[in-house]
Amino acid sequence: MDELLAAKKRVYLIMRDADMGGSSARKADRKAQSENIPLLICKSGEIARAVHKENVKLIALTSNELADAILRSDKSGIITEVESE
Repeated sequence: MDELLAAKKRVYLIMRDADMGGSSARKADRKAQSENIPLLICKSGEIARAVHKENVKLIALTSNELADAILRSDKSGIITEVESE
């Protein structure tokens, strides 16, 4: 979470796990809202499965093209909620 708050690169999309802890979830939500970054809340465990690492609860995408592709396509149904602008 601290890395996201201190990010020097432009962040185009924040994805967080639906079961992310309260304080961390609020920080991610505030970061997205304050910097007008789309926020995707994904089904529990889907982010960790996607990156093949246990206990991953948050991803910040710095690629505009990848962020746009994810926002346009959710064929597997992992996104439960989208908040933006």
